[in-house]
Amino acid sequence: MILMTGVCVVLLAIWIMSSAWYSTAELTVDGGNLVYRALGRQKKWPLTAIKRLVRGKILVQMLKAPSYANEQLMFIDSSGRCLLRLGPVWSHTRIAHAIGIPIEATPMELVTAGDAARTYPGSYWWLVAHPLGRYFLGMGLGVVVIGAIVLVISVHG
Repeated sequence: MILMTGVCVVLLAIWIMSSAWYSTAELTVDGGNLVYRALGRQKKWPLTAIKRLVRGKILVQMLKAPSYANEQLMFIDSSGRCLLRLGPVWSHTRIAHAIGIPIEATPMELVTAGDAARTYPGSYWWLVAHPLGRYFLGMGLGVVVIGAIVLVISVHG
């Protein structure tokens, strides 16, 4: 019972934090910088560091649940690294106009989050880009949690 309550509290906290993050997110052009703010945190890049804007539907693959694709706008620097990625709720065309860089379509071979992470490093977290890795990480964490529960029961039981 205590374990289930703890899991519910953690999931609720994650949901509250992600909702607060997305509801406070803003993107501005301040002088010669692109500034992204959310929950009091701020990231800033010089506009000269952004060499390309790439937009297209990226598929996030799941093992058990249905996979889903979202329109993503990626800010790419001169080395091909993704500085920032914005989802479909942002006005991609207005952002491109504000920073003065035309939007390119994603390459034809770029289909999944794993492809995007390989083509534009930094665009997706490892857990999002590797669905099988998520599965094995979840299994490993499950084994650790069950092991901890068995250890606690055996010591106190």
